Amino acid sequence: MHNKMKIIFQMLILFLFILFIGYDTYINHAFNVYYGYYIQLEFLYIPMLLFFIVLGLFLLYKIYLIYTGKEIITKKIEYSICPKCKESYNYIDLKDGMCPKCDIKTIDIEEYYSKNKDKN
Repeated sequence: MHNKMKIIFQMLILFLFILFIGYDTYINHAFNVYYGYYIQLEFLYIPMLLFFIVLGLFLLYKIYLIYTGKEIITKKIEYSICPKCKESYNYIDLKDGMCPKCDIKTIDIEEYYSKNKDKN
């Protein structure tokens, strides 16, 4: 849950940054490159403004999906362990996540140790 809120917070900061850039582009009809240096967009400021609006709406949509739980945040499994023989493997070396000795599905090593804290 903590990781989910951290991602939402980071995406909200990015959304506010994009919103600020879009507003600045709309007001100045230029794109702020570096502390007061602007690229004059003249007639191109409208497509640039639309780009920032679409990007901002997309970020709000992704934030909504993450907040409601419809977007699944996956973690890349690097190491896994066989629950039967207790042998650990690099997940890339396994075929379909199966233990080569026992031919059963391996589990993430962090998940294994969090479940079996008291046994170890």
